[in-house]
Parts: sequence; C-alpha cells; structure tokens
Amino acid sequence: MERVQLAVVGAGAAGASAAIEAARAGVKVVLFDENPIEPSMMALDVPLMFGERFVNTVRNRALMLERYVTSGELLQQAEEAGVDVRLGISVWGSFKNEDHSYQHEYPVLGLADQEHSWMIEYERLILAPGARDFALAVRGWDSAGVLGAGGFFSLAGRYQALSSQRLAVLGAGDLGLEVARTAAGMGLEVAGVVDVTADARGNSAVRAELEERGIPFHLSSTVLEVRTDGDEVNGIVVSEMDENMAPVGAATTLDCDSVVFAIGQVPVADLAFITGCQMAFKPELGGWVSEVDHNMETSVPGVFVAGDAAGVNGVTSEETAVAQGRIAGTAAAHSLGATDRATADGRVAELTPSVGPGDAGAFQYRQRWFDALRQSGGSGVLVCKCEEVTQGELLNVAPPRYLGWSSEQMSSRNITTLLDDGPVDQDQVKRLTRAGMGYCQGRRCREQVSMLLAHGTDTALAEVPLASYRAPLRPLPLKIIYAHDETQEMRDRWSGWLHMPRNFRRGPVGAHPPGQ
Repeated sequence: MERVQLAVVGAGAAGASAAIEAARAGVKVVLFDENPIEPSMMALDVPLMFGERFVNTVRNRALMLERYVTSGELLQQAEEAGVDVRLGISVWGSFKNEDHSYQHEYPVLGLADQEHSWMIEYERLILAPGARDFALAVRGWDSAGVLGAGGFFSLAGRYQALSSQRLAVLGAGDLGLEVARTAAGMGLEVAGVVDVTADARGNSAVRAELEERGIPFHLSSTVLEVRTDGDEVNGIVVSEMDENMAPVGAATTLDCDSVVFAIGQVPVADLAFITGCQMAFKPELGGWVSEVDHNMETSVPGVFVAGDAAGVNGVTSEETAVAQGRIAGTAAAHSLGATDRATADGRVAELTPSVGPGDAGAFQYRQRWFDALRQSGGSGVLVCKCEEVTQGELLNVAPPRYLGWSSEQMSSRNITTLLDDGPVDQDQVKRLTRAGMGYCQGRRCREQVSMLLAHGTDTALAEVPLASYRAPLRPLPLKIIYAHDETQEMRDRWSGWLHMPRNFRRGPVGAHPPGQ
C-alpha cells in the first residue's frame, strides 16, 4: 500500500496553496481532486447541483481535464513546486487505526477513479474540499434546470459547458449578484433576480451594474412555483410578500430555462466528520464546521481543514482561502519536521491577518428564505427529491409512500411525539422517512430537513444534531468499490470493518452455535 507524507484533498485555492506551501518546505505532497467530474455524477448532482444543465462536451474527458488544469493558476504552480497532482480521483472514505483498520500502521483514505478503488496511508492530512450548494424546497424544484450557484460557476467557468440560455437568480446577496453578473457577461439573458429582503444584500455597485444592463430585481418577493414544461424548467412564478412573509398581490411569471439557487453555500463537512474531527455549529461560518486552532489543525492531531470547508461567507474571499491553505501547509510541514518552530510561527503570524471573519447575517438571510418558501409552498412540496418525501410527510414522520404501509401506531406518530424519546434527531427521522437516503446522499436536502425539524419542534437550529455521514461519501458502482486486492485474513475478519464483531461467533468455517 502506498504511503504519503502529506495528502491534500481538494485542488481549489485553499488546497493548492496548502500543497505549494508544504512542498516548498521540502515535504512530499500528493494533491487529490475529483475534477473533472464524471457526467454520471453530474447527473446525480454530485458534488454540486448541476441541474442537468451541461452540454455533451463534459463526456470528453481529455478536454475537460485540459480545461480544468488551465482554469487555475495555483494548480499549475503546485505542479511547478513538485506537488504530485492527481485529478479525477474522489475520496470516498477515511479510516483510523481502530478495529476496522487493524492492518495499517497509519490512517488511510479510500480513493476511487473511473476504473477501481484503492487506499493510501498518510502521515498528515489537509482537507480542503470546499463548499456545496444550498437549496430550499419550492414547488417544481425537482425539475431539470434547477441549479446551485456552485454548479453554475463550475459549468460556466472551468468546464465551459453550461447549456442555459435564460436564467432566473434566487438571492440578491453577493453570491446571487455574482451569478447574475457572470451570466450577463457570458451573453446569457437574466430574467430577473429575486430576493426576500427589501433591499439587495450584496454589493451595491454590482447591483447598479446589473440594473444598468436592464436586469430586473424583484425584492420583498417570494417564489410560488418553478414552472415546467414536462420535466424541464420554463419559468418561475414570483409574488410580493407582506410583513409576515406571506405571498400577497398578483403573481408575476419570469420566463427562463434555468433557476439558480444563490442563497448561500454550505461547508463540506463529510470527510472531516468521518475522520473523527470535532464538529461545531457556527452560523457565522455557514453551519457545521470542524473545530480548528490558529494553525487550522482539527481535534485530530495531524489533520487540518482550510478554505470553504472551514467556513463560508457569501462569495468567500480567495485571499482568505489562500491564507488558510498556506497556514495549514506551513503547520503540516512543521509537524513533519520540515521547518523549525520559529519559522513556522512567523509564517503563520504573517498570514493570519488575511483570514477574514465570518458573517452571522448570512445565516439569518438563509433562514428568512426558508420561512418565505415554507409559507408559499405548503406541506405538499417535496423536501427530499430523491425519495419523494414532502414537507408534510417529514413532519408527520410518515413511511415512504411507495411501501403502501400504514398502521395505527404510525398514524399517531409525528415529529412532536418523537420528542418523547429525546431531542429531535435527523438520523432517526431519516431512517423512518428515508428523507436524505437518496442517490444525492442528502446534498440537496440535508440542511432544509434540519431546518424543518427545528421549526416543527420549536427547537433552535443549533440544537438539532448534525446528521451523521458514513463511507462511501460518493455513489460508487460495485465494480469499482469491489475490494479485489483483499487478503484472505481481511476476508475472514470482514466484520471488524463494520464494527460488529460481537454479532458473530468465532469458530471454524461451518461450525454451529451451541444447541444446533
């Protein structure tokens, strides 16, 4: 099995900067990134909400690889610094030295490409997987053409493969304004920018620029419906709101082929969670993030988190991401003995002022959108698109409709009765309703499910526990995840990987338990 000194996950601004910093200090660094994303994963909205708005050129692997490499100067600098850059590789698991990885001296990462999966051992690990898209339920949002801001920027920028012609933007914060400006700069039509606030939250100069282009703003407004023609988006219906955020007045239809959710983004926390990092709910950083110290080191010694994964704030400053990455790279290099403490401390002190603060207002803004869309949509709107669970079914803790299963006990159960067992738990609700169990692995519904549970039980959102993650963190075909290189010892002791050795009786093959 391969062993690396420093593994860096994510080749964005933070990850590439961390890799460069450590490599220049003399550390042997391997940098992994799953881009270019497989079209099959894009179709599943993994890792971002692509909304099926990509052209066939994404199937040209060589072209997408070339575009990705040339889209980032830092990635080229990393290669020049001697970093071993490996693209098109997803990290689907992280395992520590416990019962389930008894054969390994060091912790390991599970990796996969198009053909197979394997594992590597690492001495130090920097996680910089970035942020993912945040969306909210609205009638018709399960149709092709509903994207996230991250999916939009990815398709419009590095892949140059966006198929939209006319789009509507939800959100007039910095993120939404940047989506609209980018689209207009590409020559696309922007049908309008919709926001629940009375004034655009984003940069006033950018808003003025967009208004000069003739792009309309619909403020103090909510979305009643994403209109569709079959399975494809062809418009959205918006309405003004009263002081209670309820729709009032005549509805307006904006014709478009795409709708971009640009309300906010969420730190990617899955890999840090399964690595064992201590997590904390921090609204000013976008939600659940890893606890880190001044060196960006987590509660797990030798594991660091940087960039959007450490906290998002609207359109996160690249300067902040670069500074965090360099701090993590410096600290990792020092922990490996590549630099002395005085040099490392001086470098960290030099970089720290570039790390910007969070913004609790961004989270309050997201909550306002949630309140508005919940009122305009009603209980029949799907909250989990994959498993077709409505908001009403979630709060009633109803079993999946396709089971055709009901009982008196189930009928008397709802989200309030579950409180008799303790604090509301998204994992428990997930098992009872299947909300979040679909092929997107909860990427589109995880946050709004927790917001619904908090609302339905009158619980502070911070008190709703983080829903757990588990490997594999990416949908993997069985032919890829198949462990064809397992030793016979690993096959004989496979139960240890699942933490359930007590469920089985040890003994010779074919032996029967007593009494049989």
